[in-house]
Amino acid sequence: MNLRPFFLLLCFYFIVNVGNAQQNYLVDHYDDPSLWTQVGTNVEISEGVVNFKNLSYAGQQRRVYRQLAEPLLTTDDWKFSFDFVYSELGFRSGPSVGHNLIVLTEDNKENGRLCPDIACTGQPISDTDYISVYYGNDLEGGNNRFSINSKINETFFTSDFIFFYNLNQKLYFDFEKVGVVLSLSVYVDEDRTILLNNQTVTSNLCEIAPLNFIQHCASAAGDYLRGLTGQIDNLILDKNYTTSCSPASKWYSNNTTVFPNFTKNIGIGTSDAQMKLSVVGNVGVEGDIIAKGVIARPSVWPDYVFSEDYNLKSLEELEKYIDKNAHLPGVPTEKEVLENGSDLGATNAILLEKIEELTLHLIEMNKRVKELESIISEGKK
Repeated sequence: MNLRPFFLLLCFYFIVNVGNAQQNYLVDHYDDPSLWTQVGTNVEISEGVVNFKNLSYAGQQRRVYRQLAEPLLTTDDWKFSFDFVYSELGFRSGPSVGHNLIVLTEDNKENGRLCPDIACTGQPISDTDYISVYYGNDLEGGNNRFSINSKINETFFTSDFIFFYNLNQKLYFDFEKVGVVLSLSVYVDEDRTILLNNQTVTSNLCEIAPLNFIQHCASAAGDYLRGLTGQIDNLILDKNYTTSCSPASKWYSNNTTVFPNFTKNIGIGTSDAQMKLSVVGNVGVEGDIIAKGVIARPSVWPDYVFSEDYNLKSLEELEKYIDKNAHLPGVPTEKEVLENGSDLGATNAILLEKIEELTLHLIEMNKRVKELESIISEGKK
């Protein structure tokens, strides 16, 4: 059986949803405001959180930013985790919001406008590449949603939406880039096991300028009715192994997906992967499996055939059973195998049971042959 499509699918699943072992590149609980530069008012580091204070679009800069120790490159894989809760939104015909919870930018400028001053006089369009987690809605308000927004080489991209409106409920975000895929997962529990709306949204990303700054900000452009009062806390950035979307790399080679830097074990359904691929649960393969060896671990092994109390059917009993059922006792029928398949471990155990039973019959027949030979030999004397 050809396992190639199956393992490629598993590798893609693992890379998009699991990732390899990570190291904390940045941890910020916002205890030290001096690490951040504040521009304007209403967005500030205070009381150990990022505070969005009665934030609305007012045609001016309101943001905080800090420089990363090293830029995030196109070839880097990374994940940002943070908590977010809000207590008030603006209002149009319904709750109205439109702000960047987290933005990764090429430079320390405002990501939407190239503002010459705090007031953002003239509202000039920014040429800065950026990636952001955005909380916004439609112009009528009420359809509030999280999304991945980005601008790359003057082109804007937006992912699908994760809809949400529930005051004072803390949410837990994982914002991740692996290979060419950006993904945003929002959880309703601190352990990050229950997805909001059972949904993760993604967006593709290949080439982008080095991202040197992380920001929390409101755009200087837009509608003043889009307000926000809330907090962000517990920011963690993990940087992983590097991949590449360059055509010259080994990411794709001769119609085969290659992960040259992947050395960790993959666990699906388990956090304790002891092998290159550890799966707890059933695995379905539409195709052939080709392997140098298969190790099955059946629950029983038929050494019991050699115990003194084993009920070994006589050959006469076997003959009657076969005449009636057209298969050996304890062996699945043709219909059962065609409908349900064959368990390799259980089948091997059954076959060994029959071999051991045949061995006992042969031993018994050998004894009888020797007895007959002895009788014949005595008769000749």
